[in-house]
This record gives sequence, structure tokens and C-alpha cells, in this order.
Amino acid sequence: GNILDPLEVIKIYGLDQLRYYLVKEVSFGNDGNISNENIENCINSDLANNYGNFCQRTFSFAEKNCKGVIPSDINFNSEDLKILNSFSNNINKIRSFMDNQQLNEYVKFIVDKSFDANKYFNDQSPWNKKNNKKRINTIVYVSLEIIRKISILLLPVIPYSANKALVSLNLNTKTLKLRSITDHLINKFGTKITNQGILFKKIEKKITKKTKAIMIVNFNGRTTDMKQLLQIAKKHNLKIIEDAAHAFGTKFKKKLIGFVDCNILIGLCQGRS
Repeated sequence: GNILDPLEVIKIYGLDQLRYYLVKEVSFGNDGNISNENIENCINSDLANNYGNFCQRTFSFAEKNCKGVIPSDINFNSEDLKILNSFSNNINKIRSFMDNQQLNEYVKFIVDKSFDANKYFNDQSPWNKKNNKKRINTIVYVSLEIIRKISILLLPVIPYSANKALVSLNLNTKTLKLRSITDHLINKFGTKITNQGILFKKIEKKITKKTKAIMIVNFNGRTTDMKQLLQIAKKHNLKIIEDAAHAFGTKFKKKLIGFVDCNILIGLCQGRS
């Protein structure tokens, strides 16, 4: 079969990225499938678009709206406590995953929590609460606590990247304990946030000169209606390239086919270079 040089894979994608992929996709003690495409999809969906995106948007919002420090004037509501308690209520399950070497389930829990974190931030919409400073502060504080909790869980898997997120919160990873994810007030009020920048760069998929494809641009993060999309692709004999909005910013001839809905723009693209 095909062989991938691990050193070359690390050079292209990064050590943390390879570690994450292997822990998530290869069951402990068993063989697993690995390919460049699978690694890239995993990096983009889990690390860049999910965990990394949540960290970046939270840190950036805090810099702009909380003077770059961990806010202090906060008041948790039921929605805040629901997502915070989803960590503390599952501490025994998390320990069980570790003790029984159920690494796939361990990472799945982290992925689910990262997804919940992004949904929480979107649903709470702090950018729409300019007249409620306490609510803005609370949403930011809760989001920073979620980053802390998820990053602690990720430390054994992607130590370099998770450490960068924790350093942004001025936390010492050498003194952190797993049980601290059950505490919702670890981040110290007034602490300066030192944003370490983008944790994971999204891997842009190459589109060749001969490629004709449906390009999907999802403006509001809604789920694409794949059934409808597949029908359009079949009708026009096109390949579907998901999450390829970047191509609209490059040198492509574009022909609008139509809309799946008000959020999904469908274009027929033929590369020029």
C-alpha cells in the first residue's frame, strides 16, 4: 500500500496536527487509515474551524471589548452554567476514557465541547449587547473559561498548541490539574490576555486548472443542504468542493448557477492558473 513518511507529514502539517489525527482516527492498538486528504480534513474541521476558531474569536472580541483583560463584573445565568457544568458533570466520564484508553471517545468529547462553545458564542451574540456591559463581560468570561477547560483536556494530545492557548490566559501549565475543569472561576479577574495569534492555519485545498466544481460559500454557518447540492452537481456533471470559499478570492472565472438557499451561493468555476 501507500506509505507516508511521518517526518514529511510533520514538516507539512505540524507535530500537534499529526498527533491529533492519530489519536482521533486510529483506535488504540489497532491499524488505521491515513492519507493527506484525511489529515487535511481533520485539521480543518476540528482544529482550525472548531477549537482554533473559538479561541481566536474569543480572544479578539475580548481585546476589542474588554480592554484585553479578563473581565470581572460578571453574573452567570442558566445558559452559562449549562455549558460550564457540562465539563464538571462529566469529569468521571473523562477520567474513565483515560483509564480505559478510550482515546477516540476522549477526543470526541473534546470536539463536541468545542462545537458547543462556538454555538454558545453565536447564540449569546455579545456583539448585539452593547448596552449591557455586564452581559458582555459574562459571555467573554465564560468563553475564556471554556477555552481553559478544553485546552487542559487537549494538553496530552496537542501539547504545543494547547499550551499556547493557556499561555494567552497567563496560566502555568505545569501547575494545572485535570480536576480544575470542575471549577468555573479559575481565570483571574483583570489578568492581561496575551493573544498568541492563530493556533491552526486552515489548509487551503488546491484547485487545478481543469477543475470544474460547485463552490460552497456559507455566510452564516448554516448546514448545507447536501441532498439538493448533489442534485445540482449531478445535473451539471460537477465535483463538489466543500468549504472552498477561498477560491472566490483567487483568479477564477465564475458563473452563477443559483442558490441552495439564501445562505449558500453556488458557482461554476473554471481555473485560469
